[in-house]
Amino acid sequence: MKPPPPSALRGRGRGRNLALTLLAAIGFGVVVAALLILTARYFYGRELAVRLQLNTWSPARHTGNPGGMRVLFLGDSRAEQWPALLADRFQTINAGVGGETTAQVLLRTRRLLTEEHPAVVVIQAGINDLKAIGVLPRSAPTIQTQCLSNLVAMVRECQDQGAGVVVTLIFPPGPVDWQRRLFWSPRIATAVQEINNELSRQFASKSGVVILDTVNLLSPPPEGSPQQEYYEDTLHLRPAAYTNLQAALLPLLDKVLGTRRMDPLNSNSPAGR
Repeated sequence: MKPPPPSALRGRGRGRNLALTLLAAIGFGVVVAALLILTARYFYGRELAVRLQLNTWSPARHTGNPGGMRVLFLGDSRAEQWPALLADRFQTINAGVGGETTAQVLLRTRRLLTEEHPAVVVIQAGINDLKAIGVLPRSAPTIQTQCLSNLVAMVRECQDQGAGVVVTLIFPPGPVDWQRRLFWSPRIATAVQEINNELSRQFASKSGVVILDTVNLLSPPPEGSPQQEYYEDTLHLRPAAYTNLQAALLPLLDKVLGTRRMDPLNSNSPAGR
């Protein structure tokens, strides 16, 4: 029997390579589809959890000096991940809850203020509202308006209870992860910027309220784009970012109370409550 000609062997080789390439492409497609299904299932599960329990109450976490200045961190996962303040001078009360919207945070605000009696409240919330714009583009104006309204209401609740307020501008989103790209929109970053501008305008000269400009800390000029080394993912920060934020926050805690020194033994002062 004659061996097949070289051209036939080359044809078989090309056919085999084509088949392997096709199988690899199919396998890759299956893996990507499975990952997308799991991602969609995760986000759908979180949405159902919110509908089942709108107000997710969890106890605040207390660290530091019980007789020091009481500082309440109020908001979503970005507040939850904020490191504790100096333990010898402050009592840090962290009431951040991952995944919460401003509507949910607002529902908890009055109760937390009544129970904790903070001298200062640090607010960081809003991104969980605005990220919905990626899948609800027609509702973008309503989502943005309601987010701003809730943030302003939180500040007013704090002031009504006699607490100073540090409004941390909504952290700008970082580089968009591949699993979020199907649910993301450039309009989200625009909404963050517009709300931050309005917060700065409303509270720039308001007594008892100061603004922590997180945008310039996380997206410094001249480029003005989020520094990738600060971001764990699209929405969350690395410890190095919080180190910079903490350094900027500390002097504001004194500024918002109008003094550099608080006597924790004075029961009439916010720190002594």
